[in-house]
Amino acid sequence: MSTIDEDPPQEHVIIHAERSWIVGVSIGLFIQFLGGIYWAGTLSAALASLETRVAHVEGDINGSNKNEIVKAEKVARIDERTTDILSSIGDIKAHIAAIETSLKEKYRR
Repeated sequence: MSTIDEDPPQEHVIIHAERSWIVGVSIGLFIQFLGGIYWAGTLSAALASLETRVAHVEGDINGSNKNEIVKAEKVARIDERTTDILSSIGDIKAHIAAIETSLKEKYRR
């Protein structure tokens, strides 16, 4: 029998299978690595976009909060002044009542 028609040795088949398996896994890992880099890049861009939007919204909120705080302080000052004015009016009424009472007593005699 000739050696050409014979099957290749079993060792050669196993080594060839191991090499193709290693190459396939290596290519698969490389493709996953590239996909991970692409994913991280898009995630970074999305995060940067969100940070910009949040900073813009926070600026709007802080600006409107400042206006609301200023308005609330003004209202508190006006309320305090109104309370002082009402207290003064009450004192004036009490003095007027005392003067009226003393005048009535003075002119009754």
